[in-house]
Amino acid sequence: MVPTHRRTWLHANLHFRGNPMFQRVPRTSPIFSSKREDGIVENAVQFRSTSASVQSTKKAWVKACDGFYVYRLTRSPGTNYRYCEATPGCKHARELEDQWRVNSRKLESSRYEGSVFGNDGWVYFSQGLKRLPESPPPKSVGGCTYNGYIESHPKQGEGAVPRVMKFPGVDKEQMIEVENCGDKYVYFLTKSIQNDYCYVADTDVCSEDVYKEVNDVRRLHYSHKYGTGFTRFDLDNKFNGWIRYTIGEGRMMEKPPALTNMCTTEYQGWIDGTHPKENEGVVSRKVCWKYNGNDCYSSNEISVKNCGGYYVYGIAKPPPNNQWGHCVEQDKTEVCEAATKLNNPRRGMLTPTTEYIHDQQKIVQDGYYRFMSGLGRLTAFQVKDENCGGKYRVLINAVLEKDEENGDALFALRMHTTGWTGSVYRNVGLKCDGYWVYRLFNINTNQLAYCVEEDVCESSEIKWIYSTKYLQWLGERTTADNEWHVLSQGWYEVKVGNRRLAYSPSDVYDCSATYPGYINSPPPKIEDGIVPGQICYRTSTSADTSSCTAISMKMCADKELYYLTKSPNANYAICVETDVCSMVEGTPLDDTWRLSGTPKAAGGRDVFSVGWYRVTIGNERLAHTREEAKCGATYQGWMTLGRHPAASEGTVNTKVCYDTGNGQESNCRKAQVVNCGGHYLYHLEPASTHYGVCIESSEDSMCKNYGELGEDWRSTEYAATVDKSDHATLVPGWYRFTTGLGRMATHCPDYQHGGGYYPSYAYDLPELPSQEEGVKQFTIFWRHSSSCTWTSLKGYVRNCGDYPVYWLPKQGNGHTTYNVEADSCDAAQYEVIDDERRLAWKPATDKQSDHTMKTGWYRFNNGLKKINEECTPQAYGGAEYPGWMEGGHPDVGQTVTRTVFFRYSTNCKQTSKSIKVKNCGSFYIYRLVPTAGSRGYTVASEPCDSDARQFDQVDRSIYERSTSMTNDNGIAEGWYQFTTGSGVMPKAPPMPKSCRTQYPTWLNDPDPSPGEGVVTRTLCSVNGNNDCQWQKEIKVRNCGNNKMLYYLTASPPYSASRYCVEDSMDNICKTAKALNDDWRGSNKPGTGKDDKSLPEDGTSSAHTGRGWPTTLSGRTSAERTTRST
Repeated sequence: MVPTHRRTWLHANLHFRGNPMFQRVPRTSPIFSSKREDGIVENAVQFRSTSASVQSTKKAWVKACDGFYVYRLTRSPGTNYRYCEATPGCKHARELEDQWRVNSRKLESSRYEGSVFGNDGWVYFSQGLKRLPESPPPKSVGGCTYNGYIESHPKQGEGAVPRVMKFPGVDKEQMIEVENCGDKYVYFLTKSIQNDYCYVADTDVCSEDVYKEVNDVRRLHYSHKYGTGFTRFDLDNKFNGWIRYTIGEGRMMEKPPALTNMCTTEYQGWIDGTHPKENEGVVSRKVCWKYNGNDCYSSNEISVKNCGGYYVYGIAKPPPNNQWGHCVEQDKTEVCEAATKLNNPRRGMLTPTTEYIHDQQKIVQDGYYRFMSGLGRLTAFQVKDENCGGKYRVLINAVLEKDEENGDALFALRMHTTGWTGSVYRNVGLKCDGYWVYRLFNINTNQLAYCVEEDVCESSEIKWIYSTKYLQWLGERTTADNEWHVLSQGWYEVKVGNRRLAYSPSDVYDCSATYPGYINSPPPKIEDGIVPGQICYRTSTSADTSSCTAISMKMCADKELYYLTKSPNANYAICVETDVCSMVEGTPLDDTWRLSGTPKAAGGRDVFSVGWYRVTIGNERLAHTREEAKCGATYQGWMTLGRHPAASEGTVNTKVCYDTGNGQESNCRKAQVVNCGGHYLYHLEPASTHYGVCIESSEDSMCKNYGELGEDWRSTEYAATVDKSDHATLVPGWYRFTTGLGRMATHCPDYQHGGGYYPSYAYDLPELPSQEEGVKQFTIFWRHSSSCTWTSLKGYVRNCGDYPVYWLPKQGNGHTTYNVEADSCDAAQYEVIDDERRLAWKPATDKQSDHTMKTGWYRFNNGLKKINEECTPQAYGGAEYPGWMEGGHPDVGQTVTRTVFFRYSTNCKQTSKSIKVKNCGSFYIYRLVPTAGSRGYTVASEPCDSDARQFDQVDRSIYERSTSMTNDNGIAEGWYQFTTGSGVMPKAPPMPKSCRTQYPTWLNDPDPSPGEGVVTRTLCSVNGNNDCQWQKEIKVRNCGNNKMLYYLTASPPYSASRYCVEDSMDNICKTAKALNDDWRGSNKPGTGKDDKSLPEDGTSSAHTGRGWPTTLSGRTSAERTTRST
């Protein structure tokens, strides 16, 4: 070892660990995998303590040389910290030769590795397979309760590699190192593990000296615990280790037994998965324990190995008590074929007893038996005392469980002698290929006989029922000569009606009885043989099972038979099933609230009485699943049968249940359903308030199933000359309006219109929802006197594409109606206004007012034939205070609400009125209301057609300059035309003080073309060197033919500004004054002349303020735009 106080390169094979109490560091870093071509590799050296935590870390460098490594190391962290050299495990490992270190040896006494292992270091095993297990070993084998395993071993040449050792049954892991030495594996192990934890070697679990053979036949699948008590063998909870089953198929079942207590156990163990293949080695599998109907009530892990021709199972943890046991697979065919045959023909249920059979002497050994007489199966029929070959006859008392997949069943058997007697026994019956076998046991009772079913269908003792007065649904109550009350005991066949007794309860007072009876059991099947059933009598509407008696039933190939006794008294009679479809029409069930998609809030409820009903809307049948029950009832109902029967099934019993919001079936009512071929009939009973059964239908079924509202008086334009009302006659449901626009009014109608005093409208439904939006809720308001929101209810609307349908609730107030939007575009529905005075840009010389106008629809037929949409000057459009509309016009077919504002002085929105506007395609109509005094609705007009005011002053030219300034502040608002100069405003900044104003104006936008209509442009005022000191927007219209109009207000961009006109240079050249004084020549001597008389602004006084001297010219437009200080 080199000194630790200096850095150096050393040649060694290092193993890094801390002080003497250490845990080995896994060789996972590059320092242990360095190759020569890698050069120098940097790594970290960890120093660990007894707690295995890293106490300190140092950098180290390693280089691989030819056959050795060299390291560059630094000083260790402190006392007891040192670099350790690795010890070759294959050369220095010591042997673990303890005989108890194998995982197949049963635990004899617990050991502690801390006391028996010795020093930490490399070891190898000399027992078993001489290696650690690679799968969880059983618990409590070898020398400890918990034994370690690793998941894999390294290949030879990989060197020492790290592995995680796990201990099954506890959350315990430990890091170790493993090396493959060719002839053995060596492990670097420590003794610092807890008490009762050991290292054990793996063994060949397929070896006969390792596993234990288990041949207890009670573990077989078809072994069953019989009798009234229950006892389980106690093998499983005393053994753990490796076992092999040498019974049955030799392997555990891979699915749970279908019947209870098979495998002679209460908790049946089966493998949840598949068995391993031979090359998979030892694998882990989950064992589920079936109990009380739960296929995996509890579970645990076991080990399984495929040994070629058989399997072995490692039980690491025994079951908790002696009622738990594994189930071993068994061939059912072998059980059937091996059953003991019982041939005595006297045990038939119809065979009179001439001699007792004494089965208590024949069935001594528990096992499976097969009856060779009769139909070869036990009977559930209560045979006569003199039949079946025994005083105590063993019959099927009930079917407790049935394996629907394989047909096997668990029966309750009981002795019968003039009545049931003795204990009830649980016996298994296996349905084999064409016959049954039963697991029977000895019942130590003298004169005992198991009774076998015989073919009653061929019996000569069958009696007939042929009276038609007992047919169901005739509603007859005659109880005289009631044959049922004097009926003799025996087998009966029905010869009338549907040739079988009724399987559904009739109404009271039916079938010629006060209390009609019916079979309250499922119909038998041919393969079931004779089955028990019961007849129940309906003694009231709510009590249809208050009085019941037991019967037997048998389905033959061509008939159905019943073993009957007389009815309780003369008021009781059994109904004969009849063809309901031919006897009953069925009351139509056509309430549209029952359709899918109708919201719960619609408030539908069942108000029908008990009886037969036929669905005539939707899919013409009731909803038969909870998912389909989505209709307009608070508590939505459905038929719980889950399907609709075939026509061959006749009348089928079911229930109608309701969803009260807790996810449970609530307030269920008995019901019957019959398939009549083209339709279904339902026998229904009403439920409580707010309960309603739904109809199967699509989400848009209301688009096909609705009531029509087509009365002319429903139009909002219809005056109430007669008093109509919906409050007493309209049933809540889906409706379609078939007059007017086919949709509900969306504006407040006039009082006493729409056929009644109080018309309605859709308050918050300005537009119909899209088809994709489905059903949408809205508010319905009714108009009363001057109130548009007198009273309200919630309605629903569905857009069906070509038309809407509405869910309309019941209105409790009289004189209320549901109203349709009138087709206002019909010429009969509006009044035409043709008044030139209303033109928006026409000054009002003959003023009028709309304060006397009647509320209604109007169409304008002059100007642009639509209401004006721009603020009109006061005293324009025929009124002192003209109105204009804000918000724009709607698209074709749309009706919208808009606001009309009235101009007062400079206030464009001094007062307002709300109106309706509709686009009729080629024209607009307006629902107008009376205005205040001196106010009127104006019509949009073309400014070019109006009488525009004229600017004819020549001094508005941008080339006119004067010391006498003026401005346009206070001019009348309106459209103006320049009749001088170029007739248009300048498009470049004029010279200051031109246009006879201190602050001349110019248009900072191009002139519009004639096709652009009225446009907005920016008007600027020049102030010194600032070309646009002030600005405002104005309206401009190019009328063509050199006519440009400007809508100007009394306020220019600046109060001292003036509206200027562009002028051409040609005009200036033509009007300029010539300065041709001879003395002005530059070669002339001074004469004392001067130009003090010329205006300071450059104009010539000789032209009365107009014109330019020829030597003083203004700037061209181009020059003006490039002016600089």
